[in-house]
Amino acid sequence: MGIWLIVGPIAAWLLVYWLGSLALEASGLERRKARFQALSAITGTGFTTGETESVVNHPGRRRIVSWLILLGSTGMLGFLIALIVAIGRGLGKPSPQSIGILAGLVAFIVLVNLSGVLGRINNLVLGLVRRPPGRPLLMGEEVVHRAGPYGVVRLSVGTEAAERRVTVGDTGLHRTGVAVLAVERKGAVIPFPAAEE
Repeated sequence: MGIWLIVGPIAAWLLVYWLGSLALEASGLERRKARFQALSAITGTGFTTGETESVVNHPGRRRIVSWLILLGSTGMLGFLIALIVAIGRGLGKPSPQSIGILAGLVAFIVLVNLSGVLGRINNLVLGLVRRPPGRPLLMGEEVVHRAGPYGVVRLSVGTEAAERRVTVGDTGLHRTGVAVLAVERKGAVIPFPAAEE
């Protein structure tokens, strides 16, 4: 039982972390930022970065992060209670088989992370998620500046938009009251692009 007391909570923690970062990425946050925000929320560290605003000001992301904070706190509490109970019963010396299982699991996690399999699984899952209406091709956003009810936001467009030759008008942003100030493509900036751009 001693080895599973360690492996079980770690596996559950990694699963919650992965699902949380996947949910944040599905909401439009860039992958590295989504992973960092999920890690920050689940560990309760609460780093204040520029990306935090893009999480706090987005209702869906705020809900995801709230659940991650709750699950991270209760998971740690549950792990400590299980550890206290196990110590009360008496922990024995780990068997070579238990040490081998733990080493194998650690090696498996490292190999999956280094091989990029997790990234491909993320891409597959995100491809199955229905895109929000009105924003079919926008992949990520970052709040650059906020003043009262107005703000400047940088939106990232996926490669699918380039393949389908999507125009500024096709994004549907103008119908939601959003003005496109500029398009940056391959280092070139096009200020106040026309709807046909």
